[in-house]
Amino acid sequence: MKSVLLLINIIFIFSLTLVNATNADNTTDIDKDCQIYYSIIGKNDGSCEINEYNPACFSSAVHKNGRITEMYIKAEKIEKILPSIIELSELEILYLYLMLIKELPDEIFKLKKLKQLTLYRLNLEKIPSSIGELSELEKLTIDQNEPNDIKDIPNELFKLKKLKELNLKGNEIENIPSSIEELSKLEKLYLNGNQIKEIPMNTCVLAYNMAFEKMVIKKLADFYPDLSEHLMSIHDNMKDLMVPFKERWYYCKKMQGSYSIKYVLPALFPNDKSLDYKSLNNVHNGTEAMNAFKKLPKLDSQAKIELRKSLLSYCELDTYAMVKIWEKLKDI
Repeated sequence: MKSVLLLINIIFIFSLTLVNATNADNTTDIDKDCQIYYSIIGKNDGSCEINEYNPACFSSAVHKNGRITEMYIKAEKIEKILPSIIELSELEILYLYLMLIKELPDEIFKLKKLKQLTLYRLNLEKIPSSIGELSELEKLTIDQNEPNDIKDIPNELFKLKKLKELNLKGNEIENIPSSIEELSKLEKLYLNGNQIKEIPMNTCVLAYNMAFEKMVIKKLADFYPDLSEHLMSIHDNMKDLMVPFKERWYYCKKMQGSYSIKYVLPALFPNDKSLDYKSLNNVHNGTEAMNAFKKLPKLDSQAKIELRKSLLSYCELDTYAMVKIWEKLKDI
């Protein structure tokens, strides 16, 4: 009996010790995570403990299972992210928006569970080479960097073997390294608004009505022998998006027996106004585009600028239309 009482006393004392230890430091993991979050944004505004991201809000942190997993920092008057961010070890999504940040701390690239990183309208001077350390990253956005200083894609970025989406819109990037082919899981690549000068050698190029495009490229290669090798690389690596419709592998009645993109597009996307060629100014089809191009040298400066804008809008819609068709075929 004495042995039983002694055992009960030992258990009671041990339990009391645990209670006292908990009371001594009554902070949970989410408390600690929120303290780090508030220290980063420089204020405690109650925006930490939420269960779901609300795009209408400014800065916020989303937690799951007692840890911050998503962090959205928007339009805060801060010029640097504190190194303590490394303690948010469960972070999967990090969104930094409209801030005067010129450089990211190395600690961000040690967040081993990070799957999405969005850097929108910051003041970055370059893409850090440490980006290659984020081995779990699936989506990377570095969009509209304010000073437009970013001109190069570091080779380390191509170590991101799980990357599915890469958005580098609105920078000053001039070249796409051939190493991009190492991103074997990449599904979406956004480079519009840059200064891309050439398509990398041996890159697959999609066209609609490939025969016409290849004919033009072959003529260009004959006219410009110094560019012939690169042009013929484009020529030889071209695939035709028209084939599935020409061969009737995909057909619907709204195509009216035609496989022209002007019939295929409205049949696939009947209510999409962004794909309506009739909404364009001055140039609505290939014939009008060729005639407009011939007119350019004869126009005064202002008229030339306006017609050039119309031609670029037409080319942009043609390209966007192929992207939409490709996405549609992928989903089948």
